[in-house]
Amino acid sequence: MSLVQMIRRNARCRAGALGLVHADHAFLWPQVEDRVAGLAGALVGLGVARGDRVSILADNSHRYVELIYACAWIGAVIVPLNHRLAAPELAAIVADAGASVLLADDARMPVAQGLQEAAPSLRRLVRAGDGPGPAALADYETLLAAAPRIPPADVGMQDLAGIFYTGGTSGTPKGVMHTHANLWFMAFSYATMMEMTEDTVALCASPLFHVAATCALIPAFVVGGCVVVLPRFDAGDALAAIETHGVTLANFVPSMFRMLLDHPSMETADLGSLRQLIYGAAPMAPALLDEILAAFPEIRIHHAYGMTELTACITILPSKWNLPAHREAGRWRSAGQSVLSCDVEIQDPDGRRLPPGERGEICARGPLVMAGYWNRPEQTAETLREGWMHTGDVGWMDEDGFVYVIDRLKDMIISGGENVYASEVEAAMLSLPGVNMAAAIGVPHPKWGEAVHGVVVLDRGAALSEAEIIAHCRARIAGYKIPRSVEFREAMPMSGVNKILKRELLRDYVAAREGQPLDA
Repeated sequence: MSLVQMIRRNARCRAGALGLVHADHAFLWPQVEDRVAGLAGALVGLGVARGDRVSILADNSHRYVELIYACAWIGAVIVPLNHRLAAPELAAIVADAGASVLLADDARMPVAQGLQEAAPSLRRLVRAGDGPGPAALADYETLLAAAPRIPPADVGMQDLAGIFYTGGTSGTPKGVMHTHANLWFMAFSYATMMEMTEDTVALCASPLFHVAATCALIPAFVVGGCVVVLPRFDAGDALAAIETHGVTLANFVPSMFRMLLDHPSMETADLGSLRQLIYGAAPMAPALLDEILAAFPEIRIHHAYGMTELTACITILPSKWNLPAHREAGRWRSAGQSVLSCDVEIQDPDGRRLPPGERGEICARGPLVMAGYWNRPEQTAETLREGWMHTGDVGWMDEDGFVYVIDRLKDMIISGGENVYASEVEAAMLSLPGVNMAAAIGVPHPKWGEAVHGVVVLDRGAALSEAEIIAHCRARIAGYKIPRSVEFREAMPMSGVNKILKRELLRDYVAAREGQPLDA
C-alpha cells in the first residue's frame, strides 16, 4: 500500500468522474493515472531512483499534484520548496535535501537556474509551464508525452514519501520526513471526520509546499472525490472557483476568511455548493467567527489544529460548538478532540501526563507523527521522546478530551518573572472592534527583562490610538499582560502559510531603536 493505490483505484472505480481541475485543465481519473504514470516514467528517464529527492518550485497546479504522486509511483521523495523564500534560503534547503531534479514554473525559472549552480546535487532542471519554452530546458509536457507509462514500484507504507520543510517562522527551516503511512492515516482520519465522499469537491488554495494543503488534496483523492487547484489564494478567484466547480469543502486560515468577506463578489457569488469550511493555523477572533457564521449560516465550520510534524492536524472541533446555541459551553475556544489514529495528552516537563485543566505541553503519538527531521538526529531525539511528539505548544485538556491551545512555548514572554502567553494578549486586542490583525511580542526592557509590545493592523477606515488599545486590554487581562506599547502597521510580515512572522516584528522593533536607550 502506498499513495499510488488511491490513484489506481479511482481510475478503475471512478472512470467517468473528474479527479483534478486546474485553470482550463480538467482530468478524468483515468487521465490522472495516465499522466502520473507517464511522469513517473519521465523521472526514471532523468535518472531518478527509489529514495531520490525531487524538488518543485512553483505555484500550485495540476503538474504539482502529478509530481507528488509520480514520486510516490517510483518510490522517490517529493521536496516542495517555499517559493516565498530568498534564493540563499532555497539553496540551503535543496542542498540539505540533496535533491537531484528540480521542476520550476516560468515565474521561478530564473531562481531555479541559480539554484542549479548553487546546489551540487541538482543534476536536472525541468520547466513545468504552459506553452513553448527555451529549447535548452527540458520541458514537462514534452517529457510526459514521450515517456513510457511504467507500473508502480513496490513501495511500502513505511517508505519515505516527502520532506516538508517547516515554515521557518522562528528560525531555520527543518525538513520534516513523512512516510506513506503518515499521509494515508492523515487522509483516512480527515476524510472520516469530515464525512467526505466521492461527491466531495475540495478546493486546494493553500500552497502545496506546506503539508496543510494535503488536507484538501489527499483525503479527497482517497474517497474518489475531485480537487480544484488554485495557483495561489486570491479571494476573488476562490469565490469564482467555488461557484464554477461546485466546491463543497475548503480550508482557510483566518486572514483568508477576512479577505473573502471583504471581497465585492462575496455579495453576488453563488456559494450554495459549499458544505464545510475548515480553519486553523492562527487564532480566530470572535468577531470574525460571528461574521463567517452570518455569511455562511447553512455551512458546517470546523477548527483544526496541528503542525507540519503531525501531518497537518491532530484535533478537529465539530462545527456545532461554534454555533451561538452552544457558545456557553466555551468549547468554541478549543481546538477540538483528537482525530482518529492519534493519541493526544498534556504532559509536564518530565513527560508525565497531567490531569484535566492543568497546563502543560501538548504531545501526540500515533501514525500521524513524523518519522523525524531530515539530517537532524539530535533535534529528532529532542522532539520525539518515548513515542511522543512534543509539539512545543502549551495547552490544557478538559474532562471530555477537548484541547485548548494557549501558545507556543517559544512565544511565551517572561516579564518580571511572570509568564505571559502572547495568544492571550492577542485575543484581548482582537476583541476590540476595528482591530483586524494583532501580534504580541516580548521586547527588551531594562527592569522587567521583557515587556509586552503589541503590533496591530486596523480595519479599513478604523481609527484607534495606542491608549485605546491598552485601555481595552487592561479591562480584560491582568496588568502584567497588557501591552506597554502598541505599534500600528499597514500589514504584517507573513509566512508562506499566512502565519505572522514574529521574529521579523522583533527584528524591526530592535532595528528601529538601534542606538537608543531601552524603554524605562
